[in-house]
Order: sequence, then structure tokens, then C-alpha cells
Amino acid sequence: MKVMIVDDNQAIHEIIRDALMPGVDDFADCNDGIEAVALYRSYHPDWVLMDIMMDKMDGLLATEAILAEDPHARIIMITQHNEPSLRERAKRIGAVEFVLKENLEDIGRIIHSSIN
Repeated sequence: MKVMIVDDNQAIHEIIRDALMPGVDDFADCNDGIEAVALYRSYHPDWVLMDIMMDKMDGLLATEAILAEDPHARIIMITQHNEPSLRERAKRIGAVEFVLKENLEDIGRIIHSSIN
């Protein structure tokens, strides 16, 4: 399984890698939405873990761009901002799930339950 992590905080990349290591064959890392859109085209990950608040291009805009090119992309939004408006927008644009950074361990459950 290939997973692309998109977050401007490198510590989050490491936490997610540690949580998902069993079962993930390959990780790709991006620091902002612009990088994510460009890398998605060549990397074709099974899952994208997308932060919302980032410089250059936020995760919601990047998610829209990726889903416009690949409507089957599976994107989980990760954020520390638990605002109903963000949840609603993420769902409206097609994110599979919305996970708070304090609950990153839920990502493994979400991904692995989709396999079974």
C-alpha cells in the first residue's frame, strides 16, 4: 500500500509513519498542497492524508484539485481545527474522513477497515 502524507509539520509525518508502518509499503511526503497535487499525478497513492491548514495551497483546495483529476482518490483530512464548517466542506468536496490530529491513531483503523 502507498500512502502520501501532506503536512507542513514534520513531526506529524513521523507520528503517522509510526502508526501505519505495518501494512504500508511506501510513503511519500509533501509539505503543502501544491506539492501534493503535483506528486499525486506521478505517485498515485492508495491513500492521501491531507492537513487542512498549510501555506501556498491549503488541504481543502488541494483535495478539490486531486479529486477533480481522480474522482476515486481516497483522501483523509487531518487537522487540529475541529470546526463544523471545515468538516462540512471536507465532506462536500469528497474527503473520505476527517480526523483530528489528537486522534491520529484512528487513521490506521480507517485505512485497514477499508481493506477488509
